[in-house]
Amino acid sequence: MKLNLRKGEVYDSKGSILLFMTEEQIKNLDGKLIDLIDASIHAEDFKGKKNEKLVIPVMGRSFNRMVLIGLGKRDKLNNESFRCAAHTALQLFSSLKVKEFSTFAEYDVDIVRALSDGFRLSNYSFDKYKTEKDDKFFRIEKIDMYVHDIKSEFERAIDFSEISCDATNFVRDLQTEDADTVNPEYLADLAKSMSTKYKLHLDLLGRSALKRNGLGLLLGVGQGSRFEPHLIILEYKGDPSSKEKIALVGKGVTYDTGGLNIKIRAMEEMNMDMSGAAVVLGIIRAAAELKLKKNIIVVAPVVENAVGVNSYKPGAILDSYLGKTVEIGNTDAEGRLALADALAYVVKNYKPTRIVDFATLTGSIVAALGNDYAGLFSTDEKVDKIISSGDYVGETVWRMPLPEDYNDFLKSQRADLNNISSVPEAGSITAALFLKNFVGDTPWTHIDIAGSAMRNKSKNYWPKYGTGFGVRLMLEWLRKN
Repeated sequence: MKLNLRKGEVYDSKGSILLFMTEEQIKNLDGKLIDLIDASIHAEDFKGKKNEKLVIPVMGRSFNRMVLIGLGKRDKLNNESFRCAAHTALQLFSSLKVKEFSTFAEYDVDIVRALSDGFRLSNYSFDKYKTEKDDKFFRIEKIDMYVHDIKSEFERAIDFSEISCDATNFVRDLQTEDADTVNPEYLADLAKSMSTKYKLHLDLLGRSALKRNGLGLLLGVGQGSRFEPHLIILEYKGDPSSKEKIALVGKGVTYDTGGLNIKIRAMEEMNMDMSGAAVVLGIIRAAAELKLKKNIIVVAPVVENAVGVNSYKPGAILDSYLGKTVEIGNTDAEGRLALADALAYVVKNYKPTRIVDFATLTGSIVAALGNDYAGLFSTDEKVDKIISSGDYVGETVWRMPLPEDYNDFLKSQRADLNNISSVPEAGSITAALFLKNFVGDTPWTHIDIAGSAMRNKSKNYWPKYGTGFGVRLMLEWLRKN
């Protein structure tokens, strides 16, 4: 979709025009609008309430259709209001089979960015396997956003929105794709192509290199699969003069059967258990396109947790890269094993100044926070900046506690750690505490995206299935800090 800034009046454009209206604006229409829409809004009882919509045929003007979208009360507006209103508008134009339209965008830069994000994120559908396309979805090809003066900050906001939303939709495709297509070897090949396209340094560890380096937890998870596990490491050096290095680590379990502790429900969604890996790949892609002045290391342990004669067993004791031994209390707690080796490996070999990991780690976080919030656990004193970045872009996180005494629940009689807690409560906390054992003193933030990475039904600009949650959050944090 092309989204253009245009200098001039939206009322001089052709075709369809879109206006966003608050309840207060409807009560106090100005001269340009009152003759056009006064009768229509009264006939249809349009009051400008949130997500209210009205289509008005127009004659005798350069444009032939006006669409009004309600924003609700002025004092309740924020960036999310405009993203959701943009989604409502895009759905309406899609239902009308309109390929392009124009809109008024004389707002501050935050709202221009929010509208652009809402349009781009809503103009998405995963339909590559449909032999007959869904009549309910019609892709918009072009939007012209009219302003009185094209400011450079507006142009930068539109460019940032395009790259960050394209990366989000790239991640959505990876998440939603069939698991026999997006397998560990596919993601390893994708990393190779990305390293060439975006001029990133790549280290790729396959099974023999993983064994040689002692990543026993990652190897254990993957030993029942026909696909070779890999550790993907991509480096983007946007500021070679800086000593700061940010490691972004993403869980990449391309399919999770649960292993020998086989899942009894929701297995059909487990192609999306690699969402963390997809997110960090999307972030580094966008960072390179944006030329961010940051040094970023992306690490993705990619593996399939399959059932077979070679699958790792409940009760097994595995050696980690860090040297700690782990008793397998449950083979379905595999993501933390893969992440633990990845975290320890990046700490020792790349010495990052800060770590953020993304993982669809626990069902407990879904029970606690639902789909609209990710759970955040952190030892980083500056983590509030991540939280505020999430609030700004609508990818919200909620900080959770890391009580030290809960480590007692991870004790094993036969090894240094057990991969599951000895009690059923606080599963997301004990999973985070397990990971904390492998990051040393490096400031670390763990974001559990089990609820926010995937949805059973769409909501506003969030589609059903993979959502791409986390990409825009991190890019905003990297941009501002």
